[in-house]
Amino acid sequence: MGNLAERIEARIRARGPITFADYMESALFDPEDGYYTTRASLGFEGDYVTSVDLGPAFGRSLARGVAVLWALGGKASV
Repeated sequence: MGNLAERIEARIRARGPITFADYMESALFDPEDGYYTTRASLGFEGDYVTSVDLGPAFGRSLARGVAVLWALGGKASV
């Protein structure tokens, strides 16, 4: 059969409605057309970045935010 959308549609026509979880499973992990099995590209040159890709900058930014919340909560200065 053709592309993933056609296969999902055929499955629904044959067996009835599918759950969102089943849809996402197919969209992400289908052996022929799933996002992660065919083309996922992570990092700065890819489709998206994660906190790990940002390195120490993410940790520093998070720590600053926690320090501000700590101070606003009336806790001891950091």
